[in-house]
Amino acid sequence: MTNRKKIFQSTIIKGVFLSMLLIFTMFYSSKSYAQSCEISIDTDIPVCKYQIFELSVPECESCTFEWKQDGKVIGGSTNTILVSITDQTLFTVTVTDDMGTPCESEPFLVTTHPDINIELEQLQLTCTNGDKDNGNTAILKASASGFFEPDEYHYFWDVKPIQVAPGDSTVALGLKANQNYSITVKDNYGCFEQDTIFTEAFKNPDIELFADPDTAFVQRPQIEFSFINNSEDSIPLSNFYWDFNDDNDTANSSLSNPIHRFILNDQEIEDGGKDFLVYFTAINEQGCDTLFTHQVKVIPMRLFIPNVFTPNSDGVNDVFRITEPQSTQGGGEEGFKAKDAEGFYTPNHYYESTKLVVFNRHGRVIFRDDDYQNDWDGGKLPDGVYYYVLKATGPKGTDVYKGSVSIIRGN
Repeated sequence: MTNRKKIFQSTIIKGVFLSMLLIFTMFYSSKSYAQSCEISIDTDIPVCKYQIFELSVPECESCTFEWKQDGKVIGGSTNTILVSITDQTLFTVTVTDDMGTPCESEPFLVTTHPDINIELEQLQLTCTNGDKDNGNTAILKASASGFFEPDEYHYFWDVKPIQVAPGDSTVALGLKANQNYSITVKDNYGCFEQDTIFTEAFKNPDIELFADPDTAFVQRPQIEFSFINNSEDSIPLSNFYWDFNDDNDTANSSLSNPIHRFILNDQEIEDGGKDFLVYFTAINEQGCDTLFTHQVKVIPMRLFIPNVFTPNSDGVNDVFRITEPQSTQGGGEEGFKAKDAEGFYTPNHYYESTKLVVFNRHGRVIFRDDDYQNDWDGGKLPDGVYYYVLKATGPKGTDVYKGSVSIIRGN
């Protein structure tokens, strides 16, 4: 082999070697660059709480990425990840190339701006009736603290329509009771915090309503109303009024114990009566009004008049008792003016006035009472048949009951 040929072969071998060395160097240089795992952030540190920011490491197409937040894996399959924090946090990432070689990043600390602390207070209560002017008087005040002075923060109430005190955005005016109101407070870094407060109202009184009777009758439609304020010690009333909810000219009253007559028309009587929902409005010392209701009924009634009674002092059927049909009223309230001695309702419970006249078979009047109270026991009359006329009067005129009744003593 000639020297020239040897030199040529040697040159080729050296060229191949240098080429392979260059490729090898470029390959591992590329690997070294791809495995760089230094974390960078797309914003300034510290960050705001809740702010979304991006962390990244250099790109690598054939690498895998495992991101951790305070030591806990938070996912991520690319060289970037979006996160938000509420306190200072350590981030790390492990970048692994296709050869299985890992690159562990240095811990990357992200800190936050100082917290914004919000205190909310209700300066003024309001009434619960938000549909009226005195139900829109609640006042709220916010105060922020932290890195800045309270007046250096920016206050944004979530109140519609916006009702902020002139020159003082910390105060919201004209609010309703029993609602949630929110505020957002921002500092000069652009960071924000939110809070919510539930508005309270002046306390409503505890009222009980009473009607005597709860069921009245067409010919005696008077019902007496009353109330008890169970909260008198803590919530006294400044005023109150009744609304009896009918077409009567005297359908309202400001008396403590009003008596009202519920007059039914002919159709209402034919329909069997009518229910009335009575309203009572209680007003406290702050001018708040609370509505209470009580239902009463007015019905027609035909009296039951027995055709016999047995005044033999055995305590059963000893008097001529006129009352409602199939009465089961025994044991009633003592002292009620329309009840007899045994607790049964008398005719004056059903009519405004009654007049009873009893005759013997010769037409002679043997008993008369212009306000009969179920107390005629026949006197000393002998057993026999007697005749009666009962005139019962009310706002719809006079009903006349006629018939006969037998006295049977059995002795």
